[in-house]
Amino acid sequence: MEPARQMNNLRSFQAGAADNTASLSQHRQVKRMRLGQLLIESQLVTGEALHEALTISAHTGQKMGKVLSSLQYISDKNMQSALLAQSLVGEGILDERTAIAALKKAVEAGLSLAEVLDASPAEKAAVERVLELEQL
Repeated sequence: MEPARQMNNLRSFQAGAADNTASLSQHRQVKRMRLGQLLIESQLVTGEALHEALTISAHTGQKMGKVLSSLQYISDKNMQSALLAQSLVGEGILDERTAIAALKKAVEAGLSLAEVLDASPAEKAAVERVLELEQL
């Protein structure tokens, strides 16, 4: 292949790769749910607790989840569940509403998110019912 044509092909490939990377990045940003938002919407922490943890995190460099746990605003088990929910939303496995409802159910039942998601059909139906009631 002649050099000029190779250069044009390379430029086309690079432009396409840049478009794909930008598109992928935008897709991931749309699905990304901030941990603080998830914790507040699932009523695992208050806005005041989150604000305090963010302030301490900014000053110490500690992760916000660690700060919330060390201040005992949230149990380690519930924080792990929230982190799992955030990851599942980010991967597109769960939508935000389902993640929030499942987190609420996990806290009420004293279970981890994984246990709720692996639950019996009756327990899964209860999570579905919560979602239905929220739509009313």
